[in-house]
Amino acid sequence: MNLVYQFSETKWNLYVSFVLDLMVGAGLVLFALLNYEFEGVYMFFAIAGGWLLFTLIEYGVHAVLFHVGRNVFVRGHGKHHKNPQGYDNLPFFAATLIAGGMYLVANMLMPQVYALAMTGVTMLSYVAYTWYHFAMHRFDFKNPYGKYMQRFHYVHHIRPKMNHGVTVPIWDVVFGTYEPLRKHQHHFNEDLKLRPDDKIIRED
Repeated sequence: MNLVYQFSETKWNLYVSFVLDLMVGAGLVLFALLNYEFEGVYMFFAIAGGWLLFTLIEYGVHAVLFHVGRNVFVRGHGKHHKNPQGYDNLPFFAATLIAGGMYLVANMLMPQVYALAMTGVTMLSYVAYTWYHFAMHRFDFKNPYGKYMQRFHYVHHIRPKMNHGVTVPIWDVVFGTYEPLRKHQHHFNEDLKLRPDDKIIRED
């Protein structure tokens, strides 16, 4: 188990996870689209639902599992806050196992084709999230939404109990953990990539 934990802190874990999760996510979606008959409207809702479900999972895991109590997830995520440009991530096989469980539940609630598509889109959303978050700490985003979310996430590193969303801010608004960016305008002339040696005054 310790070996798995150590490997999850390496760049190779990130790369293997990317390839595996991309293959599984894309494979599920393509298998559903190419091997089943489906209604276009229902497929749209399955795909949109998979993305929306991921944004809720993203928020819930970050807000609760990574920031409440004193458990192995909190300690592991704490390393990211100490070194934002590190490679700490879930073990490369974790997302596939979780997706398997999610598919089994979805398949009990809807026809198989939509369960496959929804699960696949959720996996692909996780892949996009992983690299979006990775890029947030290494590049300066230029497009307005990317720049907004980069500042939104910067505030989270200042106030770890707030602004848990990485790809969308909506669930922070819904659950009352939204911290307006205007309160932290004085920070935004700093490097938003958050290098490990940055001297950030934490206000939590």
